[in-house]
Amino acid sequence: MEIQINNCPVNFELHNEKTVGDVVNAIVDWTQHRNLIFTETAINSNCYSIDKLPDISLDDVETLNCFVQSKADVVISSLNDAADYCAKVQAFFNEAITTGKIDVDEIENASAGIEWIIEILNKNSELLDINFNEIKYKDDTVFSHIGKFIEFRNGINSNKKDIDKLLIFVNKEKDIFSVIDGIFKMILMSDNMRSLAIQSIDSPDVLLNTLINIKKEIPAQIKILEEIAVLYQTRTDDSGARKLDFFINFIFNYSRTCFQISPVFGVDPEKIVIDGVPLSDKNNEIQNHLNNITDAMENNDIVNLSDILEYEMKSSLENLEIYIDMLIDFVKRNA
Repeated sequence: MEIQINNCPVNFELHNEKTVGDVVNAIVDWTQHRNLIFTETAINSNCYSIDKLPDISLDDVETLNCFVQSKADVVISSLNDAADYCAKVQAFFNEAITTGKIDVDEIENASAGIEWIIEILNKNSELLDINFNEIKYKDDTVFSHIGKFIEFRNGINSNKKDIDKLLIFVNKEKDIFSVIDGIFKMILMSDNMRSLAIQSIDSPDVLLNTLINIKKEIPAQIKILEEIAVLYQTRTDDSGARKLDFFINFIFNYSRTCFQISPVFGVDPEKIVIDGVPLSDKNNEIQNHLNNITDAMENNDIVNLSDILEYEMKSSLENLEIYIDMLIDFVKRNA
């Protein structure tokens, strides 16, 4: 059996472990001593959460891949996921206000989504050791703003049977989404986030060197995108998939580094701007392409997949070096 951590083989000495659960528990202890968070595991390429591990003998396991993240990675990714979802819920309500129509069945989904956003905020306040009663955003405490968000959720639930009242209520209270989005950004730029991110990496120097290396890789990655598109167009799917995995790992490394750069060095990605496009929008654009790539692969839509890789993703990467140059220059001036 080969044991991996985040797809990398490791020498992990087994003692009296007999089942997958025994090994995972041992690795969980290992991660906790290193201030890491165990997120999920893949057994022979099948993914499982820690609380739903199958009862499998180690003799039947070829690879046990354990995925771990630093606390900073967990906070950053969850806050960005919550911010993206918040924007989708806001767009849903804005469209309802514009058209005067609303799908009542979607109200329950929006309500559940708002509850999830609030849960993300509360969990991350614990990880970051932030007291929302003690910090302010604009003219009120974060705790108070979250209370208003809860009131908004309660309001859409209580008014969902009367469309006219619901639309009036949403139109009056819709600014709460901008407030919550602002809170996300404030948390990501906070000293608490900076401290946690610094604890999660070797040093700011390592982060800067990683950024420099990513910049050097971009021309090769653009060439790989062209090669992947050709491989899929010629139905050489296995070779294309292997190269695509390599590219996705590159994008993950870039995203992780970019997210950590902000809190560690105090960089606001909205102020790193090329031709009127801030880095935050550039990163969202790249993430959207990745989502579309995933959809195309799931639907076996090879034509669309090739187009996204060869034209859309490639186009997004072509000026990424300029953004990274600006980041590097900012970091060197403020390190």
